[in-house]
Amino acid sequence: MPFTSYFNFDLVIEDSGELYRARVIDSPVGTATVLFEQPLSELELENFILRLGVTRQGSRQPYDTLEMQTVKQCGESLFDAVFAGDVYTCFMLSWEHARQQGLGLRIRLQINVPEFHDYPWEYLYNTRAKQFLSLSNDTPVVRYRVLPYPELPLSVKPPLKILVMISSPEGFPPLNVEEEWDKLKSSLEPLIKQRLVVLERLKKPTLTELQHALRRNEFHIFHFIGHGKFVTRKQDGVILLEEEEDGRGRPVSGQYLGVLLHDHQSLRLVVLNACEGARTSRDDPYAGVAQVLVQQGIPAVIAMQFAIWEKSAITFAHEFYRSIADGFPVDAAVSEARKAIFTDGNEVEWGTPVLFMNAPDGMIFDLKQQTGELRPGPGPATASTEPDSPGESKTWQAGLKSGLSRGWVFLSLAIALLLILTGVWAAGRNPFLPPGPVGTASNTASPSATQRPPTPTVTPSPTITPTPTITLTPTLAVTPTPSATPLPDRVTDSRNIEMVLVPAGEYAMGYDGSGGPDDERPVHPVFLDTYYMDKYEISNAQYAECVSWRICPPPVSFLSYNIEGRYYGNPKYDAFPVTFVTWEMANTFCTQWRKGRLPTEAEWEKAARGPNSLIYPWGDGIKCDLANYRDQNCGRLAKPYPVSAFASGQSVYGAFNMAGNVWEWTSDWYSFSYYSESPVENPLGPLTGINHVKRGGGFLHIFPFARSSNREQGEPTGYGVDIGFRCVRPVSTTLP
Repeated sequence: MPFTSYFNFDLVIEDSGELYRARVIDSPVGTATVLFEQPLSELELENFILRLGVTRQGSRQPYDTLEMQTVKQCGESLFDAVFAGDVYTCFMLSWEHARQQGLGLRIRLQINVPEFHDYPWEYLYNTRAKQFLSLSNDTPVVRYRVLPYPELPLSVKPPLKILVMISSPEGFPPLNVEEEWDKLKSSLEPLIKQRLVVLERLKKPTLTELQHALRRNEFHIFHFIGHGKFVTRKQDGVILLEEEEDGRGRPVSGQYLGVLLHDHQSLRLVVLNACEGARTSRDDPYAGVAQVLVQQGIPAVIAMQFAIWEKSAITFAHEFYRSIADGFPVDAAVSEARKAIFTDGNEVEWGTPVLFMNAPDGMIFDLKQQTGELRPGPGPATASTEPDSPGESKTWQAGLKSGLSRGWVFLSLAIALLLILTGVWAAGRNPFLPPGPVGTASNTASPSATQRPPTPTVTPSPTITPTPTITLTPTLAVTPTPSATPLPDRVTDSRNIEMVLVPAGEYAMGYDGSGGPDDERPVHPVFLDTYYMDKYEISNAQYAECVSWRICPPPVSFLSYNIEGRYYGNPKYDAFPVTFVTWEMANTFCTQWRKGRLPTEAEWEKAARGPNSLIYPWGDGIKCDLANYRDQNCGRLAKPYPVSAFASGQSVYGAFNMAGNVWEWTSDWYSFSYYSESPVENPLGPLTGINHVKRGGGFLHIFPFARSSNREQGEPTGYGVDIGFRCVRPVSTTLP
């Protein structure tokens, strides 16, 4: 049984000046970005399409023929362009994590480059795994469009009603329409007998007949069988219907079809079993028939991006609906239909069908029995229903993602959860926030001297050895003069968080060693005033306290990597680093909750390297017992460890895990050339930028990333399973 529940892997492809950018904006393990060049020239794309037209239809060819080599080369070019660098790492870790959870990984492509809409992304080929993504049920490829309003599942009492239009007008190559009709009826016969599905065929394939049918009855699926074409000179996609009077062919664009279908709000799926229904213009990405329908609000549209042989079209329709009848979600059913074409001896046309979708999680129908009762559907046990995000497509929903249907039955868990959440909201509490004190006037009010939050059940950060402590307050003295009483090396601030002293002085910032990247050059002297930095990475318990006061939003996900069950909010992991926090979330914690700020790059690097600018916090070289990084020779799973772990690898100032465990946000914008322009005293980073700098490496990365001078970029709205932070407090009454 293939995966019927999925994590989402959202990949945005966009223009970035001279290059293009692929951004993972959501995945089980966080976000990633890579820049790439145009993967296919216009000539290469044209030659690829021409080669598809000479497939050996009907003959059973040995595997890896010239046609197969062609699609492999094309798919490899596309995959290697966008699934490179950090994006590839993010993809493989997400796939590994999904497999461990017993789920699939849905690839949702958001293509924002007009000339890339015509690319055959369905042929994405991972050469390292020797696998086409679309030919596997656990990695379906969906072309996804984000709408300003969510497409919610339609509540339906069976039977589901499918309206079928079969068009073979005079003057065009005849289609075996009766065989198509018989195959369709045969595919759905078990569901028809159970009164779960009703098929209705239009008497005439005309717009008028379609309008009348939609006006007379309610339909949930529209299935078109016929000819289609993308007219290059008009830059418009059309399907071929019949004229009212003489039955001759009438080209109908997606705009015309959309006018009728858009108003039929019960319609959730359109299947265009016709050639080139998915092709569009290089200038207008929504000129194709399928693209127009999705843009106008149809939750899911299946169409063909190239010409397709009749036999392949029949095989696709037959296997698609068979898979739906077997309980597969719509994207997995498309994958099954692709495999049916492939195993039938056609090595290339399996990539011709394209699934367009704007439903956030693939939920199209919420089916209910005629009696209104609920009954469970088949399939594997669902994932935990505990929320991990207030947004869409997060981990807690994965177990409820059942596509078009689970065997055309009912999503009892989803509805039960909806009822529970409805009751919670009615009670006036946000279910996505951990329990905390509820103010009488406003839930966003800051704690006062007479109103303190409940004491955490676990100490936010463990103390390794007893040290003298004082409390930092807004009346801290300015940096002391040499004759003043020395500042303590360890302090505890008003939030009961330990901090270490980093004394004023100069160090050499940057790295010019062999193999070092250019953005760490030139090495230059930097003088910093005295400041305090958190001894440990911010823990789950410490962050949860800020969330309980409604000052900080909860992490994007409550799960982790290689850790079963809930991670954030589980007392077992209170002393572990908080993850899945964006730069904005980290900044809110440090500035509004701690009355401090995120460290600058210079401050973070000095706290890690010390006045002698060590390569790693402890000196040269790295060993498994000094830091938490990814190395199979260390004999441990890649996962977070407590913030107090790896004590032997602390910096000269006593800061823990400045190398490995989780990446840490800094306040600076990233600039490749900033080191050649940086001020010598207390540099604050560039004034503007696109990405912020993160430092220190994480448990998913190998040791070079943990080098203290290493600089990496991260989008302000990005997050990850191994991205956290810590804060600083300058010793002054005025924060920089």
